[in-house]
Amino acid sequence: MPTLAPGDRLGPYEVGGALGAGGMGEVYRATDTRLDRTVAVKVLTAHVADSPEQRERFERKARAVAAINHPNICTLFDVGRERPSSSGPPMDFIVMEFLDGETVAQRLERGPVPVAEALPIAVEIAEALDTAHRQGIVHRDLKPSNVMLTDTGVRLLDFGLAKQHEAGAPGTLTPAPTHTALTMEGSILGTLHYMSPEQLDGKPADARSDVFSFGATVYEMVSGRRPFDADSQASVIGAILKDAPAPLREIEPGIPRRLDRVVRTCLAKDPEDRWQTMRDLKRELQWIDPTGEADEADAEPATAAAGAPAGRGVATGWRLALALVVTGAVTAVAAWTLKPAADAPPLPVQRFTIDLAPGQSLTGALAVSPDGRHVVYGVEDGGGTRLHARALDVFEAAPIPGTEGAVAPVAVAPDGASLVFQLRDGDRWALNQVPLEGGTPYRIAEGDGRLYAKAVWLRDGTVVYSVLPGDGGGGLMQVPAAGGAPRVLTRLDDERGDHAHLWPLPVPGRDELIFTIVREDDGRVNLEDGKVAVYSPATGDVRVIVEAALGLGYLEAGYLLYGDRGSLLAIGVDPEAPATTGDPVPLFFDTSGDTVTGNTMSDNGTLAYTLAPAAAEAEDEPPGRIYVVVNWFDELMSSLSPD
Repeated sequence: MPTLAPGDRLGPYEVGGALGAGGMGEVYRATDTRLDRTVAVKVLTAHVADSPEQRERFERKARAVAAINHPNICTLFDVGRERPSSSGPPMDFIVMEFLDGETVAQRLERGPVPVAEALPIAVEIAEALDTAHRQGIVHRDLKPSNVMLTDTGVRLLDFGLAKQHEAGAPGTLTPAPTHTALTMEGSILGTLHYMSPEQLDGKPADARSDVFSFGATVYEMVSGRRPFDADSQASVIGAILKDAPAPLREIEPGIPRRLDRVVRTCLAKDPEDRWQTMRDLKRELQWIDPTGEADEADAEPATAAAGAPAGRGVATGWRLALALVVTGAVTAVAAWTLKPAADAPPLPVQRFTIDLAPGQSLTGALAVSPDGRHVVYGVEDGGGTRLHARALDVFEAAPIPGTEGAVAPVAVAPDGASLVFQLRDGDRWALNQVPLEGGTPYRIAEGDGRLYAKAVWLRDGTVVYSVLPGDGGGGLMQVPAAGGAPRVLTRLDDERGDHAHLWPLPVPGRDELIFTIVREDDGRVNLEDGKVAVYSPATGDVRVIVEAALGLGYLEAGYLLYGDRGSLLAIGVDPEAPATTGDPVPLFFDTSGDTVTGNTMSDNGTLAYTLAPAAAEAEDEPPGRIYVVVNWFDELMSSLSPD
């Protein structure tokens, strides 16, 4: 029986009737008599209010919901503690927007949701969760009954079990909670059928727990079945911990293979094997053709049936990191992952160009997102400079709000959601961070002088960059991407003739950085006879591994990629000794003798490069052209010696 009756009041809120109840409390339709608007009021039930832990959890819910503002998240209007007008003790309550629609659970009573209808719903849920995760909030109770479908879009409901963490930089989620745990070790919070294995084990839930619940929700949306179901709670728990759900295409063959793989990756038992961020997951969903006609051929590893994410066996292939920026030669750098073909035939190499509009010209800023789906570049149009982003699945580029005045270096976050760029202010530099889609930037580091043209955003959440000699630097510097005090990684060695340490890049599978040491000859920087070196953070040592080369890029397979007077080459190298093996091999792309002035690569092999101004002035080479090449690994590896 509801605790409140129609006509009861909690402060200015007049109850109209009960809407539902859950473990934390009861929800009522009510009227805000001050503003004459309909709202939803959730009160803590008496048996819960008597528990200090439960009341603290209720208050945490109010803080969690109030901390986020997103069109796909139910809005919190008020929180309070009032005695009902009729009688009884004071009640804790929150006031939320009243939503007119149906939950996904109610929609499923009529059968599965067609994929074309379910995908936009899933994308909006992912958007909402991504926003919450970026503010340090984990939902922990995502399920079909907590997703409301309205005429204006999806609304995510009930952060009643939400666990709040300290908010970090956009795209990060700090694992350490800011509040004392409210449950004993081993206790379970959430709705059983949608809970992650780590929640069932009583372990801390992070953003990847929501990824699991998201996968279970989408699975049920498109199939009409729960991925883990049984006759008893014990059997359900056992299924979540040990069993793999039936592939979606076995239930409904028309479901796209790509969606099947995306959902199964969400439902991996080990959080490390799931999508690591909702932003990456959302982008995968946006690439899915609901008709399934654009599906690639099946190339699923045997481990997929056991709950491992599809493609994991292939994705552990060679990883390649490349960085190279040379004035008058190769002048930018990045990293990519080399994935040898397994069960599926290699994709054809694709080449296309990005041309600027009349009146625009390129600056030195050039980057590719690690997922290879966005090219970021600087544009000067007479009114100043700004970064633009071109998604490779669309035809038009778009300026990035908040990057006005941006100059190189530019570095894109490992999850592709944010970037950092240099902003100049007289004789001072600043590194600013901004979301890839644009927004209000915030400063993560600043100093005197100028930064050089390459920086890298590492997977540990830090950014490594170079400050030019004479400007308070010369070695490599490191700063947290969320902001903080920069620290010196490498220092110039006068005896070795160091002038600057440039173009940092991580060594795949190791904690080290590779970079180029350049010297100064007769007052000019010598960019033809550099040294490739390795920096070890464990010891602070710098060890030269190749003389007379401008790097850099290092393949786990044992190849160094380097620049030599306008060409990109690969050569075998022993990383433990300063020696190369075999003869250098030119990289595959043909510039017809024109000098490459900038290149950058993604983790998965998308290459972008530009040519020298002389080439751009030719009749067939319009100014401001960026060349993009995708799926070129086989051409590279076929040109390298097998031994």
